[in-house]
Amino acid sequence: MFFLEEAPRLLADLYASLADDSTERLIKRLARLDLLIIDDLRNVPVRTEYATLLFDLMEARHLRKSTMVSSNLSIRQWGKVLGNPALTASPVDRLMERAHINIRKGRSYRTEGPEAPPETDRPMELETSGDNPS
Repeated sequence: MFFLEEAPRLLADLYASLADDSTERLIKRLARLDLLIIDDLRNVPVRTEYATLLFDLMEARHLRKSTMVSSNLSIRQWGKVLGNPALTASPVDRLMERAHINIRKGRSYRTEGPEAPPETDRPMELETSGDNPS
């Protein structure tokens, strides 16, 4: 069984679980999944607790289950996004221990594929990009 969640939502759910003391139960549930996909780790509102919550989640899954993270940011930038570079190093270590890193460069299927918005509605950097693979 797998679970796909956008990073801001997952972190917000973990943070909200602190209020009703259900964090441990939520982390245990997420730790049982065969594959946890954390999508789009970049636009995360900064809360100092996020790095600790992510650490607790990665610690529960470490060497037991698979975790996939997608991000437009380099791994070095994750600490800044999560609000605490020092605390972010530990969950990243656990995530990277047996990681397979897939760096995808080039055109975006989402913005240039069959369901893409009209060319006039695309982001400026795509309109002016000199990266033409043809």
